[in-house]
Amino acid sequence: ASPTPAWDGNYVFVVFMVDDGVFVTAINKQGEIQWQKKAGSFDSKHGYGSSPLLYKSLVIVNGDNRGSGFVAALDRKTGDIVWRIDRTDNSSFASPVVAHLEGRDQLLLSGHNQVCSYDPASGKLYWKSEGPAATTANTLGWHQGLVFASGGWPEQNLMAIRADGSGKIVWQKGIKAYVPSPLVIEDRLIVTQDANIVRCYEPQTGKELWTKRLGRRGYSASPTAVGEIVY
Repeated sequence: ASPTPAWDGNYVFVVFMVDDGVFVTAINKQGEIQWQKKAGSFDSKHGYGSSPLLYKSLVIVNGDNRGSGFVAALDRKTGDIVWRIDRTDNSSFASPVVAHLEGRDQLLLSGHNQVCSYDPASGKLYWKSEGPAATTANTLGWHQGLVFASGGWPEQNLMAIRADGSGKIVWQKGIKAYVPSPLVIEDRLIVTQDANIVRCYEPQTGKELWTKRLGRRGYSASPTAVGEIVY
């Protein structure tokens, strides 16, 4: 049960891998199953890890796997598949996110050595860029027209990419931030490495401002901001 459930005020949406498929379930306030639908087939050595995303009337799920990768959008009231697109066949665990960039909503997702931007309403590909790794396990960040992506297997990269459709890589660092997601707070980019190191960058330039080691054990948690404080 790696994914985080989503809640829209009426239903809780959960995603599980069952019998070689990804199933999405909507549960009402009384704990009753409203609907349960198979989003697609799934073949993975390590199971399913992506969290569902709510966008307008849709619940969107990432089905990257080594069998037949996909992203699917289901109607939140009925579970009917509204759109479904194929992706490269390779295990990856990133969670999708929607950001309003360059005047439009963009569904952002990394994995398969690509960062992709889709129309969240239709699944149409807007643009794609190289990197950061074949397998990713976090959620992309963004700030003032840039998208921040990181991955850790087998490649180890952190990069900033223009969201204007060019796919241009503005800057890149060879560090491993595989599971924790990057965080932008005001004009700072906070990146937690799995090897218990936190780094702070200028988002637009990639200039490193400070580095802090956190104890002796590895980290998998993502930083979160409350007001001006990062936890």
